[in-house]
Amino acid sequence: MKCIKHQIRAHLAFGLQTPILGDHKYSHAEYLAPQRLPKSLLEVLNIRQSKVRYISLHLHASSLHLRVPPSSSSSSSSNNEGFFDFVRSFDNSHSNNNKFIKNPLKFTAPLPNHFRGNLKRIGLKLPHYLKYLH
Repeated sequence: MKCIKHQIRAHLAFGLQTPILGDHKYSHAEYLAPQRLPKSLLEVLNIRQSKVRYISLHLHASSLHLRVPPSSSSSSSSNNEGFFDFVRSFDNSHSNNNKFIKNPLKFTAPLPNHFRGNLKRIGLKLPHYLKYLH
């Protein structure tokens, strides 16, 4: 997930010149510094530029779907096997004949309060299909 998060951040900041709110790492190509926000956004968020460094990254994974292979019958163990055993404990529909557990595990998470509040301040509304995030 970490690589995907960085790829999204880099493409938005450098490819589209639209860095994510609170992304202080990818807002500047040459140096690490707090994000510079337009005056109108500073006013809407009721924050001074000198305090922008305290705005957290507004990037949210609303859902994750995990497809996990069934337990290995080989004697070799990987560093991730403990994690996979934990995930398998949530699902009893797999068998060793299947490549993956039958039903991927699905995790959903609502938007954090600060994220939801800032969307409201800015005047952005979630699309209808994301209303479950409230």
